Formats: sequence, structure tokens, C-alpha cells
Amino acid sequence: MSLTYRYICLILLVCAASSMPRPWIGKAQKNVTIMIDPAGDARQTGRTIGSNFERGITMQCAERLAHLLKQQSSAITTVITRAPAELVPELQNANYANRLNIDLFISLHFCRTNNARPKMWIYRYAQANDFVAPQTGLSFPSYDQAYLLNNKITATLAADMERMLEKSTLFDVHGPYKLPFKPLVGIIAPAIAFEMELKDEADWQTYAEPLAHAIIHTLRQHGVLS
Repeated sequence: MSLTYRYICLILLVCAASSMPRPWIGKAQKNVTIMIDPAGDARQTGRTIGSNFERGITMQCAERLAHLLKQQSSAITTVITRAPAELVPELQNANYANRLNIDLFISLHFCRTNNARPKMWIYRYAQANDFVAPQTGLSFPSYDQAYLLNNKITATLAADMERMLEKSTLFDVHGPYKLPFKPLVGIIAPAIAFEMELKDEADWQTYAEPLAHAIIHTLRQHGVLS
């Protein structure tokens, strides 16, 4: 384990201990911060889809999703985790999300398919021992157990988003699945990942509006948005 990695983990531990989860259920907020994570960075191109790389497609989708969310509610502030040419160190997104005390973390991923009907998979973070209750008081939760602070809320939100998304006639939805999904590690806020199949690189647009609608509807359903 590198010195840089251990240093970032230490920062995450401090953030996890000092940041309090937001009061989600049943309490509308004047400002709701949603962090959107487009997979890839300047070094990690991701999968090849048509003539493009996954990192470019996820960025397009993230920008469109951010626009749609803000268009539907003036209470929403969106933060995209990276710029197109930015290099993202390991665990930077978790550190960033915890410091900002965001309300929701959305991670976007794409892969190529030849299936007539594309699929979407929904993931939320989990370890094998996720039944263990998070420690409180002066104890430091490990960075890979930070998700336990909002585990039940995350499960509820992911399930509600799945129910909204499965109404789409353009793609099939699977999940939510509990996985030790690396892009979600260390994040205190509810964190949900979406992996989506594309027959063509421009098909990402098929997912942007249903995703925005599912997020907005779920937040309103739980009283986070008025």
C-alpha cells in the first residue's frame, strides 16, 4: 500500500468521523447537493464504445444529467467530480464528497452491447459484513465502512429509483445489487452507481432523462425536495 494511498485513507477517516449524515427522510432542504461521477479520467479511458471511450461518454451524460436536474428543481446544486482532462487520484471523489457533505452521489458507467434491448444495472456499495452497525462517539469508522452511516437510506433510494426506471420501454433494469463497487467506496452520503449498455455511442441520451426523472421523483417522494 503506497504512502499516498494511506494518507488519503487517513483523510477519509477524519472526514467520516467529523461529518454528520444529513437528515434525509421527511425533511425538505433549501439546497440539495448531488455529486455526479462520470467514470474514467485523463489516464483511465474506460471501455471502447464505437469511436469513443467510456470516459468521454460518461462526461457527456454527466453534464446532461446535471442540466436536467437543475432544470427540474432550483433547489438542486450539482457537482461533477472531474473535468474532461483531469486525473483523479484514488479515493479523491470520496474525500471530496465527504468534505462537501453532499446529499447524493451518482456514478455513471457505460459498456458496449449487441443486444436488441440494452440493460441497466444498479449498484450500491456493500462489504460482506455490512450487517454490522456503524460505530459512534469517538470511534473512527474505517473508510470502507463509511457507507454504513447511510446504508438503510441508500437501499431505500436505490430500490425506489429502480422502480421508476423499470417503467422505461427503452431498456431493462437489473438490481439494485450490493457489491464492493470501487467507485462508491468511502462515501458517507447515499451512493448509487448505474452501469448502462450502449449499442451506439450516442445512445447515452436514452438514459439521461429517465435517470433525472427517477432521481427527482425519489427525492420528492422522501420529502427531500418540495
